[in-house]
Amino acid sequence: TDSTLEVEKQRKRGNELFGATNFAGAVEAYSLALAAALTEGSESGKCSAARILANRAACHLKMQQSTHALSDAKLAIDMDPTYAKAYYRLAHSLESIGRRREAHEAMKKAKEANAPAAKGGDTVTGTGVVPVGAAVVGTAVEQAELPEDEQ
Repeated sequence: TDSTLEVEKQRKRGNELFGATNFAGAVEAYSLALAAALTEGSESGKCSAARILANRAACHLKMQQSTHALSDAKLAIDMDPTYAKAYYRLAHSLESIGRRREAHEAMKKAKEANAPAAKGGDTVTGTGVVPVGAAVVGTAVEQAELPEDEQ
């Protein structure tokens, strides 16, 4: 359909702009892709929307707009609770606003959501799946356990 073509066109444009470090432009492109995905009203539209929201969250994080990133990550999880990258973005967002315990929990969920794909399953689809054992480098969520002061 026309909306599917528009989703793909704007998503690719967003990816290109992100790669060129034009994060504000990427947010705009992802927003257009999101609007088109939501007009589809199908399950595949919801899955596309989740991926687009996770990408837009990454842009917000790069621009240090943590609350916008947090909102997009939560919406992505609402759209597709099996999408590991959405939990990964949520973890980064929470860490950036100092909510380390919640960030740790979100990273655990990212790893859990990614486990079926790592074992050859197909729960997590699309590109950019969080690798098994991935960590938010330089943060408390990279450790298997929380530091004593966070427990």
